[in-house]
This record gives sequence, structure tokens and C-alpha cells, in this order.
Amino acid sequence: MPAPLLAMFLLAAALQSQAPSPLADLTPDEHTRFAAASKSFSASQFAEALPVFKVLLQAHPDNLVLAKYASEAALDTGETLFASKTLLPIEAAHPDDWQATVLLTRLYAERGDKLNRDKEMDKMADFRKRGITPANMTQYIVEKDHLPNGKLMILWNSLVPWGNFKVVNYARVFDPDGKLLLRITVETSDIDQIGFAKEHPQEAAFGDRRYSIDTYSTGPTQANGQHTETQALMGFLDKKPTYDEVRTRFLSIAQGQAAPAATNEHAAPK
Repeated sequence: MPAPLLAMFLLAAALQSQAPSPLADLTPDEHTRFAAASKSFSASQFAEALPVFKVLLQAHPDNLVLAKYASEAALDTGETLFASKTLLPIEAAHPDDWQATVLLTRLYAERGDKLNRDKEMDKMADFRKRGITPANMTQYIVEKDHLPNGKLMILWNSLVPWGNFKVVNYARVFDPDGKLLLRITVETSDIDQIGFAKEHPQEAAFGDRRYSIDTYSTGPTQANGQHTETQALMGFLDKKPTYDEVRTRFLSIAQGQAAPAATNEHAAPK
């Protein structure tokens, strides 16, 4: 199962800063328990990690690192009420805390609260403009969807188009055992804009772009041992889709309800 990156990222960033350690107030025994819970957390064993984080947070209610670890673990075990009660005071006291905003985005998205989800996503876009998010941060998790066929889809939103093909939305689909089955993207590759500008010169002149929906999966291994990747073009969009439009398309693809317009097989990137 994919490791939860947010809380791990925030702890690493905090520990590397010049400020005092965010866990300096923990006793040696608490450090030991935190380390064990973090190991479970990084292995996606959230049910094992959450009770430990809760006890530590109860002893240190003002520790933001513990609060965010506990909140993310709570989201992954369905304890949304605990996550909400923990995160909302952080956002109120620290309105520029991007980690709390990411976790609240996910909380609202998984509750189906589109209005508040979009408000948090707008905050993330503003944080990016103001340089509050880390410079190397390109995307963040919006939601995890457990699909009827037993699969898990994790859907990300891009703060800035990233990669060679300028990815603006991204999803990863896993089987019940945590094996990655499929990657789905919304891309706005520069090469696709040549045809778009010819077909829609006025829109292109105003900065509109063409978007493609693509999937990537592991292809067959060749006789020489070369690993391959299969890319499928699911279609083009001549207008940037909303998050809900992306989500609908991604869910359809993840559940095998959409057929590709074209496919190709190539050497897997290293």
C-alpha cells in the first residue's frame, strides 16, 4: 500500500529546519512509542498507529506534528470526526499552515463537501503563489476512493503543471493488496498545443490549452529483459476540466468503464 507522504514530509522538513525539534517535548519513552507508531504509519498500518498518536497528543495537545500525524491516520481509518476536531483549531490558529489545509481538503473531499473542499484547494493555490508551500512541492492528495471492485484510487491535484507532459491532475489505482495497477493523468503537453492553436486560434491566443487524459501501466517484459510501459490515450479536452469532471473521468477509467482511443508500448522510464 502506498505510504502516506504528508505527515512524513512535514516531520522531515521540521527536523531539518534551524528551529528546535518539534518533538523536543517528548520524553525518551514517548520518543520510542512515537518511532514505533511512525513505522506502522509509514507501512500504512494506520489502525495500529492511531491509538499511539492519540495518547501522545493527549499528553502534548499543542504539538502540531503529533496532531497532523494523528489526523492523517484518522482519515485513513475513517475517524473523520476526530480529524475535524483536531485540524479545524489548527487552521484557525495558523491560517497559513499548508499541511492542515491539505488534510482538511481531503477531509471535505471524502465527506462529499464540495464547497469546503474547493475553498481549501483555493487556499493551496494561494499558498503556492505566496511561496508558502515548499518550492519542490508540485501536488497533493485530495482524496482516497475505495472502489466497488476492491481497488483504491488516490487522486492528486497539481499546484503547478509538472513533468515532461505538464501533468495537472494525477491518480494512482491499487489492487486490494496494494499493488500499483494504473496511473491516470490529465496532461497539457506543449506538443498538443500546436494542433489546438491551429484549430482554436482565438482560444489559444487567450491562453486556453488542450488537455489529454492518459493512463500508464506496466507492460510485458521483452525477451531481452527490457521492462515496458503501456500508455493509453483516453481522449482530449479543449477546455481545462473542473476537479469534479476529472474525478468522474478518473473513477470511470479506474473501474474499467472507459475504452482508450489509442495505445502504445514503450520502454519503461527508469
